[in-house]
Amino acid sequence: MIDYQKNILRGLIDTIPLFIALLDKEGKYLIANKEYEKAFQLSIEQIEGNHYSNVLIPELVERHKPLIERGLKGENSYFKEFTALPDGRATYFHGKYTPIFSADGSSVEYLAVFVDDITGLKETEEKLIASNKIKDKLFSIIAHDLRSPLNSLITMLELAEMDFINEQTWKVYLADLNKSIIYVSQLLENLLKWSESQIVNQALRPKAFSFNEIVENNFHLFRNQAKQKQIEFLASNTDILVFADENSIDLVVRNLISNALKFSNPHSKIEITAEVKDNFAIINVKDYGIGIPNEILEKLLREELISTYGTNQEKGTGLGLMLCKEFVEKNGGKLSIASQEGMGSTFSFTIPLPSADGE
Repeated sequence: MIDYQKNILRGLIDTIPLFIALLDKEGKYLIANKEYEKAFQLSIEQIEGNHYSNVLIPELVERHKPLIERGLKGENSYFKEFTALPDGRATYFHGKYTPIFSADGSSVEYLAVFVDDITGLKETEEKLIASNKIKDKLFSIIAHDLRSPLNSLITMLELAEMDFINEQTWKVYLADLNKSIIYVSQLLENLLKWSESQIVNQALRPKAFSFNEIVENNFHLFRNQAKQKQIEFLASNTDILVFADENSIDLVVRNLISNALKFSNPHSKIEITAEVKDNFAIINVKDYGIGIPNEILEKLLREELISTYGTNQEKGTGLGLMLCKEFVEKNGGKLSIASQEGMGSTFSFTIPLPSADGE
């Protein structure tokens, strides 16, 4: 009769997606469900009747011994923890030990165990925290980095309209205003692209296209800015077919060239090279500028939004680089940075090549 009831109970708890078990006063498992069997890679026969120290991994035995002892004394014990289980799962747990008393309430007869896998919730929570930090920084960018240059432009136009600025002075300020407008335009575009990228299930449309066309179009787009700094554009081995979403890769190249221009020394060059390896194109965008200090490079690799200034005091926020990483990864590639302060930087990313059937 007892075995029959036990089998009914096991059939019930096996359907519940929690770790559920019952310990006796000695700390031995009277019953455990399939979650224990899967996680600890032991059969039910190896679990039931055995002491918890012979079932749990040593790390958990050490952490749970005081919780179990407290439970056997009649106290509820709650816990949250991160554990790498024998089945290979790196898991966040939330659980409790609940004492079950004798009929007269004088002593603890059993200890019930309920443990929930909250890995998915924890990952979602961490993503939300990271996303909120990014959004807070974006609002800061909008409030300050967009407002300041626009206010300067409005002020200059008002002064010019009231004839407080003569033609000669206006020409002096024109270069700075032009720089501000270019910055605002690029920042607005990146903000819009970032907003679009946050839309759930935003569809990419991968296809085979010539990477060289992307390079040439962007060289043409930035020719005036390059001319102002007397920077030469060079491309090598870029005449290859790649398979990705063309618009997002165009944004990646545009941001990397813009970034290279900001931090390049005058009278230098920017080189874009490509090589093919293991069904991927490896793209390198190299400049010979001021390089990136290690502390700033670490922040950029952590996708932090930070204010930086180029060789002509051009403003940067890190948003463009964050977008580059996101779009490269969405297309199945990876982005990396190599930089030496005072020597320049190389931004590299990979793009898949078309398969034999063109896809």
